[in-house]
Amino acid sequence: MSEFIREEVSIFIEAAWQGMLIAVCYDALRILRRVIKHKDIIVNIEDYLFWVIVGIAVFSMIFQNNDGVVRGYIFLALLTGAYTYHKSVSLFLVRYISKILNFVITLLLKKPLKWAKMIIRRVLKFFAKPFKALGSLVKRKVKSEKKHKAEHEKHNKKKQPYHAEVKKRGKYNDKKKKKRKARNTGD
Repeated sequence: MSEFIREEVSIFIEAAWQGMLIAVCYDALRILRRVIKHKDIIVNIEDYLFWVIVGIAVFSMIFQNNDGVVRGYIFLALLTGAYTYHKSVSLFLVRYISKILNFVITLLLKKPLKWAKMIIRRVLKFFAKPFKALGSLVKRKVKSEKKHKAEHEKHNKKKQPYHAEVKKRGKYNDKKKKKRKARNTGD
């Protein structure tokens, strides 16, 4: 085999390996998305950044190995490597690594956080009881004062017309007295 063909075959194998590496990196991104839920806009940004980085890596590999000469067989090798990885172990790895990571995160983070949250709530509830009791006492006292004030006003309203009537009669009587005096003195 000639030196030229050996070099082309080694470039093909390296490109196939790089295609597998690209697929492994994308699977890592897929696993991350299964473990941590992402919004659509974040997924789009991640994909964009991933493919920009992949493009830079592929063209730097082409530039280093083939002096920047773009050949179709390099892209064929990239696709072959990625496709081979995808059909062989990709589905298995993504499914089971995601399950394992979800289990570990649940075991190490979610359950302890749930227990800590429950303990904190109970402690806060315990320390809040005296303040609730004090608040309830103040509320009853204020309500009692309002009720007492309302009863006092109600009682005063009942007396007020009587007092007003007495004053009216008193004034009326005073006017009568003045008229009588005026008549008596005028006689």
